[in-house]
Amino acid sequence: MKKLSVALIGQGRSGKGIHGLFLKKEENLWFDVKYVVDASEKRQQIAKKEWPEAEILASHEALYGKKDIDLVVNATYSHCHIPVTRDLITHGFNVLCEKPFGRTAYECDTLIRLAEEKGVKLYVFQQSFYAPFYRFLLDVIESKRIGDVVAIDIKYNKLGRRWDWQTLQCMLGGNAYNTGPHPFGFALGFLGFAEDARVAWSLMANTPLFAGDSDNFCRAILVAKDKPAVEVEISDLDAYTDYTIKLQGTLGTLKCTPDGYCLKYVPLEDNEARTPVMTYLENEAGEPIYCKENLTTVSEEGSFGGTAFDIGTRELYKNIYENITEGKEMYVTAEMAKRIVGVIETIHAQNPLKVRF
Repeated sequence: MKKLSVALIGQGRSGKGIHGLFLKKEENLWFDVKYVVDASEKRQQIAKKEWPEAEILASHEALYGKKDIDLVVNATYSHCHIPVTRDLITHGFNVLCEKPFGRTAYECDTLIRLAEEKGVKLYVFQQSFYAPFYRFLLDVIESKRIGDVVAIDIKYNKLGRRWDWQTLQCMLGGNAYNTGPHPFGFALGFLGFAEDARVAWSLMANTPLFAGDSDNFCRAILVAKDKPAVEVEISDLDAYTDYTIKLQGTLGTLKCTPDGYCLKYVPLEDNEARTPVMTYLENEAGEPIYCKENLTTVSEEGSFGGTAFDIGTRELYKNIYENITEGKEMYVTAEMAKRIVGVIETIHAQNPLKVRF
């Protein structure tokens, strides 16, 4: 198998700690890093030690004209995703853009159309769609193991403070744009990316736990016709949530984290059928009582073999390789990433925050 050549732009938390970490692993069978780009001289020196066979560059413009690059990974600051990706596409490169894809659905759409015009590939790093727990939940919903799912709760919560650039609106920071592409992507996925999927309600807040002016609390409800209601919450104020996603079905419940799950449901065939009682319920002594019974239930627990950061990253890169070399369809497309940005854009429009920086 011939490996493809990669230029990796950015040596921050994502470029170094996610993309770079995977691309160094033995399980990376598909790509060789030929160029590493970062504006920081200190990071350039570190990259020379970590990528001795790669050429280290100070700007993405230094890549222009090079003919030995099959894919450029854009892991720059979030507010640079659109302009840098636009430049790379204009110069004829296939690009994998980090999330968030952009600030607005419109600017994302302009890049999709530009890539089509230039005849290059455009990908967005929404690797959570490849995570084992998301695939498992889709199967549970499709198989109706807990009945028809009527409500889905997604919580990406913690209690903590933050003071880096990802707290700033001007740098496309905040929980909705930074973390949100994962849970809002799941929400749209659970709604089948229905054309009529929309934000029915939302709330945002900036609290003293955030040094910047963007949101560190975001909650929204997404709906579509004949689909479950999906509530997404991304909060730095919550110390007590014990799950990431919870499904409520007509027969029971499932809750999970990226690491494992538990579910409980009522098998109707194993329980006595009930019909409505039009008068009151009473015990043998004639005293009024509530509905009470010993239900037969089925419980199950399990774990997942990996997360979005290992399995998800690997499978996305594999999918990209097969798309470039074999034309295999992408499981996650730039169009899907555009829809996700559209949700976040709408929530910001519904909850304008004061710009302080």
